[in-house]
Amino acid sequence: MHGVSYDPTMAATLSDYDIQHKSPLQRRVAPIPKAQYGGRHTVTMLPGAGIGPELMNYVKEVFRYGGVPVDFEVIQIDPKSETNDDLDYAITTIRRNGVAIKGNIETGSLTRGVTSRNVALRNELDLYVNVLKCQTYPGVPSRQKNIDIVIIRQNTEGEYAMLEHEVY
Repeated sequence: MHGVSYDPTMAATLSDYDIQHKSPLQRRVAPIPKAQYGGRHTVTMLPGAGIGPELMNYVKEVFRYGGVPVDFEVIQIDPKSETNDDLDYAITTIRRNGVAIKGNIETGSLTRGVTSRNVALRNELDLYVNVLKCQTYPGVPSRQKNIDIVIIRQNTEGEYAMLEHEVY
């Protein structure tokens, strides 16, 4: 099924997994040049919902106090929108800027065919894994000593793909 374009008449015969992962059109997108103006870098910021907007304000404040040469392009994604125009625009800005920071983005619809905005971002940008390096630094007091590990978490399968299942 990979590489085959989406046929809406087949939607009734596809499983939830196929609808979520295999039925979106596979678009080839030409790379957009990275935005760098006068030694400054532009970062796409998707505040999301809940504590996201408040947290993003603190992120901006920390960057400002630190003198970090970053300008944030804030993009709001409406969880109640019936179209994906705002999501498509966010993806375009992420590709253009080459980097993004985001809070949790709600999906306001409970309709079966509506994809989670978070899952759509992961799939469209091919963010299949989250890598987190954890290590202690010499001279910095910490509870644990000599930590040097990498945590790798997949982002596009199982529960992260919004595929609900029941064990019988």
